[in-house]
Amino acid sequence: MNYFATSTKGVSKNQDSSESTHNGLVLCDGIGSLSGSGIVSSTVCELFINELINHYGGFDDQKIVNEISEQIKRMKDEGGTTLIYCRELNEDSVRIGYLGNGGISGLRGDFYYEKLGEKVNLYTHLMLPHVDRTGALTRHISTNSFANTFQISTLDLTLNSECGDILIFFTDGLGSIETQFIADVDENGIWRSELDLFHEILFALHENLQTKCDREVRNDGLKMMLDNKCKEFKDQGSLEDDISIGLLVTEKVFDYYLSKESGND
Repeated sequence: MNYFATSTKGVSKNQDSSESTHNGLVLCDGIGSLSGSGIVSSTVCELFINELINHYGGFDDQKIVNEISEQIKRMKDEGGTTLIYCRELNEDSVRIGYLGNGGISGLRGDFYYEKLGEKVNLYTHLMLPHVDRTGALTRHISTNSFANTFQISTLDLTLNSECGDILIFFTDGLGSIETQFIADVDENGIWRSELDLFHEILFALHENLQTKCDREVRNDGLKMMLDNKCKEFKDQGSLEDDISIGLLVTEKVFDYYLSKESGND
């Protein structure tokens, strides 16, 4: 079984949206320069999450995005949004898709116990952001979209780490990896990210996983943790923009933590 949770906290324009269900999650970050982006963001999020609820496993991702984009084009107020989503293909595999920027990171369930230092956790980035050399978005869904701008990138993952798998998704209110450009490779590039707030989320996740809880309340526990961290980030003035965060945690991660608690390494 996989557990999904999301949280959103408005800071400036309240243009982020997020939602999770039993088989996936969606994050949308409205384009701040367009006045109708909050409505576009929430509409895209709602339409896509409904597809996840109604069509488990098999559907044509690009076709769904195309249909959503056509609906957005008919909206009155000009607006746009990025899109990050994750959906189950089956219990052991997921598909990640995105338009725009933000971040997607993958970790094993032993990320805390096997870290390399106080703030050097073992994780890898799974997104190559859709931005040009100036940092401007090259792909998104908007009222002015044309075919190339809503061509999604997708990645299918098998979740089979022996100690479980964790995926963390975030909009650029938390950070976007292209802000730390370290190598030039044609028109793309290679990026890294060592975001302090990201590591705070990992520590909060570690504390949450140490708390024994029944399967029925694990999604709620993860969401509460994300809600608390987003509020904390806003209250301490760490955020300059709206923020959305999503989590996928597999059953094996909880099993791994239970084994650590019982002393069975």
